[in-house]
Amino acid sequence: MATLLDHVITAARAGDAALRAAYSGDRLVGLGYWTRYGRPTHRPHADLEKLAVDAAAHGLGTGRALARALIADARKAGIEVLTLDARGDNAGALRLYESLGFTEYGRLPGFVAVGERRYDKVLQMLDLRQP
Repeated sequence: MATLLDHVITAARAGDAALRAAYSGDRLVGLGYWTRYGRPTHRPHADLEKLAVDAAAHGLGTGRALARALIADARKAGIEVLTLDARGDNAGALRLYESLGFTEYGRLPGFVAVGERRYDKVLQMLDLRQP
């Protein structure tokens, strides 16, 4: 985890990522980040790689606040399209992203393997070139 956070922080300092955390008092209850795509032809775009909220903080608006902050960071960084993927059975996350303007652009059926279970990988995007 420390290596991942070091990578994201280094990228954020270079303008190629954003990292946000949510606290309840001194307790970390949520974390999210996006990173700019590495390919030269994809550099105007970024991927929202992680948005996680402690189960005890579900339903309190923590995920929405983190996502809005990350979207604002992406706009400020000049990101044109912000992408993400979510597991197909994560209805709450999919509803949240759709309510923030993300649209589905693809789906890989049965792509995510959790033991014997298989779930769709849902690909979504938010076009930040729109006002």
